[in-house]
Amino acid sequence: MLALSKAIDAIARGAQEQARQAQAAAATTTQMAAGAEQVAGSASAVAETSTRAKATAEQGAQAVQETVAEMAAIKDIVARAATTVEELGKLGEKIGAVVETIDDIAEQTNLLALNAAIEAARAGEHGRGFAVVADEVRKLAERSQRETKAIADLIAQVQAGTREAVAAMSRGAEQVAQGVARADRAGAALTDIRTAVEGTAQQVAAIAAAAQELAAGARSVAEAVAAIRAVAEENLAATEEMSAQAVQVSDAVQAIAAVAEENSAATEEVSASAEEMTAQVEEMTAQAEELAATASELRALVDRFTVERTDGLRVVAQASPPDALRRAA
Repeated sequence: MLALSKAIDAIARGAQEQARQAQAAAATTTQMAAGAEQVAGSASAVAETSTRAKATAEQGAQAVQETVAEMAAIKDIVARAATTVEELGKLGEKIGAVVETIDDIAEQTNLLALNAAIEAARAGEHGRGFAVVADEVRKLAERSQRETKAIADLIAQVQAGTREAVAAMSRGAEQVAQGVARADRAGAALTDIRTAVEGTAQQVAAIAAAAQELAAGARSVAEAVAAIRAVAEENLAATEEMSAQAVQVSDAVQAIAAVAEENSAATEEVSASAEEMTAQVEEMTAQAEELAATASELRALVDRFTVERTDGLRVVAQASPPDALRRAA
């Protein structure tokens, strides 16, 4: 019985330790499940953000492509405008040449009118009418020279403005070309960003799925640990109950031993008068046999409580008590 008590105490300590470890494991798995759920939530949020970033990058790439197309159109317009201005400048140069020719003609006409006036003065009264005509021609020539000079000044201004416009158009065309190149680079960068964001979104989605699976697994582990904890607590309760029953069994065995000693003394006294106490001896013999059977059954009862050791100590009882104990009951 002492060995049984020690075994039961060891089982009880093992059950208590198992319950404590199960409780600690339950707390740890609960924290792990909460952390996994938090990671899953964060991963889902990042995945959503990556999806929005992907959409934004696609919109930006589309906008850059449209900008590139518009700037290319502007480049063509500027190029055509520059060509037109250059042609206008060439026309202005031609007009200037014509004006110079007109100015030369007016100057020659003025000289001719001056010569005609001199000749009319020499002719006297006969050349007076011719002198009047020559003077009018001279005035017209001078007026033509003044007008041609004004036109030449205007043409010079137009030519200067045309040259400035051509230079500005050239600079604008260069700037537009640079803008187109920058827009192309920006479009390529946005395309790379979109590709990277797509890869990131896929990876984050995979992480989110894995985190959700981890959270589900952690919840399953927490449930399993909770079940283990419940079993450990049940084992602890069963061990405590078995310990109490072992005390009762020990008391019963001690009582049986005392009865057996009393019966043994009575048998020695009766043996002196065997002839008179034959019936009593037979009865006591029967009682002794019954007691022996009872003792055997008690040993069998004790043997029912076996100790199994797996991950922890566990007490296992047989399915049913011996037949003699059932009959005694």
